[in-house]
Amino acid sequence: MLKDSETRHISSENQIAELKNQANTKVIFSAAAGGSGTIGPFTKDTTLIYKTVITNIGGAYDSVTGPIHFTR
Repeated sequence: MLKDSETRHISSENQIAELKNQANTKVIFSAAAGGSGTIGPFTKDTTLIYKTVITNIGGAYDSVTGPIHFTR
């Protein structure tokens, strides 16, 4: 029974540490499409790949494939 309590305690401490880490993770993104002309409207979902990435704190934007990935 004591072993179970210790295991749960360690698990809880690990979960708290992970939540603190997530709370401190920041994603800041700023970009420009570049080029001339207009973008859209689109008739279906379309991935935009920005030509100029100004800020990518947290590395959430993939400048090769386009999507911004936010983790929880």
